[in-house]
Amino acid sequence: NCSLVTSEYSIKGKPAGAIGILGPTRMDYPRMISIAEYISDKLSEILSEF
Repeated sequence: NCSLVTSEYSIKGKPAGAIGILGPTRMDYPRMISIAEYISDKLSEILSEF
């Protein structure tokens, strides 16, 4: 069994997509959610610069 943690990213405030982390059902959810949110926030910042 596996689980998916996702977080959306945006470009200049408009939704653009989502990233996901696929892992075991018993993964460390708080850590994975934090990582997914961090990556999507950084991706939004980078993509909004262009």
